Amino acid sequence: MPRIRQSRKKEIDISTECSTKLFAWYDRKWTQEALFNLLDNAVKYSPQGGRIRISAAATDYYVRICVEDQGCGIHEEALTDIFKRFYREPGNEDTEGLGIGLYLTRQIVNQEKGFVEVRSRKGEGSIFSLHLPLEKR
Repeated sequence: MPRIRQSRKKEIDISTECSTKLFAWYDRKWTQEALFNLLDNAVKYSPQGGRIRISAAATDYYVRICVEDQGCGIHEEALTDIFKRFYREPGNEDTEGLGIGLYLTRQIVNQEKGFVEVRSRKGEGSIFSLHLPLEKR
């Protein structure tokens, strides 16, 4: 089932907050794939009636795009493992997926001279941030 229908079925509220004056260096196709992976996970792991917040802002050297969810969260000791190819956190075996989305997201963003950051607490949700090099105008 496409993720947009899944978010509607789960009655997830998705909101965005973004400045219209952001400029970053990125590959449109691949950055879209990386962002889709984060949104896909946010929908998969969010509860019925949950909330997903997408925001973008400039920092000193990067444009930061955040995807914040109220999902199941990630154990602190697994925060580095989640970016390994085919890694699935124990207890999530019944959730669809192959464990490759976050691996690909990190590879894509690293190729664009950026980085991925994650903050999460088990049972409270996660915030994944893509940092893409700022294009000075």
